[in-house]
Amino acid sequence: MSFTSVLESPAPPERVLAAIRAHAGEWRDAALPAELRERGVIAVEARVRGRSFRLRYAAGYRRLGSDVAVAGSVEPAAGGGSHVTARCGLDRSPYAPGIVLAVGAALWASGAGPFLAAGVVLGGVALITGGNAARERAITRESDAAAGFLAARLEHAVASARGGEDGAAHAPVV
Repeated sequence: MSFTSVLESPAPPERVLAAIRAHAGEWRDAALPAELRERGVIAVEARVRGRSFRLRYAAGYRRLGSDVAVAGSVEPAAGGGSHVTARCGLDRSPYAPGIVLAVGAALWASGAGPFLAAGVVLGGVALITGGNAARERAITRESDAAAGFLAARLEHAVASARGGEDGAAHAPVV
């Protein structure tokens, strides 16, 4: 299953977001776990937009990399500081449904008929959805090195916002 992490920080949201931007990404090859390097991961990209953030893996040329990502938001906490909520799950390709529709349209245009084209589209969507659901259930911090590393990068960044670089804060899994 995918998982959600909730972190609290005494730092204001702007400082937490700046820390995520500055410290959550990782480009040093030696800092990446060997298992991820073998899968073609070359870096962790950290993107911040408004109060939202996203951590994902960048893959090298002709490599698969990892399809796991962390997305979340930073909100002001009621008593001051920040409340960080993040979900780790699949980083879905926005192109997959379009590709399936294009194949169906190509079949129909080539004279295969609307029923065959519709069957291909429905079958493709069912396979994509089923495969994504099965993969999503398999993502845990403990069993998936890619998910665990991204969660640790986020925790390190949030911890650095309060001035400590130890990265020792661990998020409860919800």
